[in-house]
Amino acid sequence: MTPILPGDAGDLSGIQWRAVQGNKRLPDGRPVPPPGDVVLQLRAPQWRSVPMPLGFLMADLFYDNEDRLFPPDWPGRHYDGGERYLSACVQAAYDGWQSVTLQLGGERASAQARRDATAHDRALEQLRGHNP
Repeated sequence: MTPILPGDAGDLSGIQWRAVQGNKRLPDGRPVPPPGDVVLQLRAPQWRSVPMPLGFLMADLFYDNEDRLFPPDWPGRHYDGGERYLSACVQAAYDGWQSVTLQLGGERASAQARRDATAHDRALEQLRGHNP
């Protein structure tokens, strides 16, 4: 299997697609291992039917990208990103895409709250270090 990389591009039934470099980082702030975060962009000048191969292209890219963003060997993590993505796809098939989208939104909000709390704790520690 050849991964989809930044710079790859194509056309499926009049829908142009390209892969570009994204800007996400690993949970600890380090860069995502090569090829890094990959973002899929689509362009169609008019309404088009979405061909099934485009869905396969998206699944291929998202699975690999989620595995890089959330690697299976990440300490304290009990899942890997690619498998979690596939699980969400199955959930969408059974429960509808809106349900999975709401769940993802909640997970993203929780992750942001954790990042904010960590930044707040670090700022307090810095202040304490300067004012014992």
